[in-house]
Amino acid sequence: MSEGVRLYAGTQHGLMIWRSANGGWQEVAHHFGNAIIDSIHGCKQSPEKVFVGVTHDGLCRTSDGGKTWKKVLDGDIRSVSVDPTEDDVIYAGTEPVGLFRSEDGGDHWQEITSLKTLPQSVRKNWWYPQAPHHGHVRNIHIHPDDPQTLYLCLEHGGIVRSFDRGNTWQDVSKGIDYLDIHVIANFPQRRDRYFVASARGFFTSEK
Repeated sequence: MSEGVRLYAGTQHGLMIWRSANGGWQEVAHHFGNAIIDSIHGCKQSPEKVFVGVTHDGLCRTSDGGKTWKKVLDGDIRSVSVDPTEDDVIYAGTEPVGLFRSEDGGDHWQEITSLKTLPQSVRKNWWYPQAPHHGHVRNIHIHPDDPQTLYLCLEHGGIVRSFDRGNTWQDVSKGIDYLDIHVIANFPQRRDRYFVASARGFFTSEK
């Protein structure tokens, strides 16, 4: 095991950070009290920069490996993803279903409003069984070989896809019987093979 590796763990009781040392792990920090941490994503080129979604209370960023944190986006943040080809581009998903993008490392944000122009026949599925019954963006997948291609997993609501960095969207949930989608990933170096985990099953697509 490499010495000095940091491990970030989001829990129902805040964020915990461990560091590898002497062949094991040592907890070095605990942040955000008893807040719910649903999402964490770090930067490839600058691993000391990490984004954490605090459920009901915004998106926070550290630039020093978790020593200090700064809120960079308000809202009920449920997912965050850093562009694998460009550290300065970050996407954040919210409840109710919404998507925001920053192009300067999280300093400024703009909502991608085109997501909400999908037909009502699609948006009617954006719900959640518990009050206030709003669906949310559970997972944001940026294709590692083509950052123009985005997939959003909606809990509940299915899967929506964009081939133009969020300018236009289409629902691609066909074949999934229960639209509580948790995560999607592509087969390495492929744009035609995807895997999806839902609340009730595991699915694959070759389109």
